[in-house]
Amino acid sequence: MWGQAGNALLTLGFASALLACIAYFFSTQAKDNTSEISWFKLAQNAFRVHVTTVFGVAGVLLYLLVNHRFEYYYVFWHSNKEMPVKYILSCLWEGQEGSFLLWTFWHAVLGLLLMRRKDVWAAPVMAVLGSVQVFLLSM
Repeated sequence: MWGQAGNALLTLGFASALLACIAYFFSTQAKDNTSEISWFKLAQNAFRVHVTTVFGVAGVLLYLLVNHRFEYYYVFWHSNKEMPVKYILSCLWEGQEGSFLLWTFWHAVLGLLLMRRKDVWAAPVMAVLGSVQVFLLSM
């Protein structure tokens, strides 16, 4: 069940990051103010969904690590029952997949901070950040 939930969250996160990237791009290319605002709002909502899924994936993986669910490959290879809890937290980013998750997590946090800005560069920067998120989630 947890593996399926994680896969569903990753799929939804990829789709929402792709939608956010495309919508931010179209908001930079819009000719009139109305279409720019509608694309920008769609992009912000899609990015919020993406951030929620990234936090959810990190939470699921942390749950699996803390509860020693060794039936999952990542947990089996990167943790054991003798580890103190502080090292189990570091198992979250210890493997290659976890490193990509860590990068995705911090880019999502950065994106949340950038979404608060309402200047001219917000949409182009978020379009690039969204494309980076799509690239990271494709791995």
